[in-house]
Amino acid sequence: MSAEEVRDLVERLLMWGGRRLDLSHPFVDARLPDGSRLHVAIPEVTAAHWAVNIRKHLIRGKSLQELSHPVDHASDNASDNASDNASDNASDNASSYYSLLFPHGRPGILA
Repeated sequence: MSAEEVRDLVERLLMWGGRRLDLSHPFVDARLPDGSRLHVAIPEVTAAHWAVNIRKHLIRGKSLQELSHPVDHASDNASDNASDNASDNASDNASSYYSLLFPHGRPGILA
């Protein structure tokens, strides 16, 4: 996308939230109609270009079990079975611990 296309898109998206973006307000946060969050910052706040971030909500959240197991990078690096087993045990322990803290799978804050 060209810089002009990015600006036009951002202006259309901001119309939904009734927000504005200009030199007096060089960054903005807005909620889009689908519930997504839009954050935009323009130069003076950024180095040279507009920074646009859209945070979409997941249709299906991940379970505690899925969140506590690391991504499998077996295709990237070969590792020995002892290391894999230790990682699996640590992940299982973390999953069990989180299940005790959040028995209904609802979000929470750990401090």
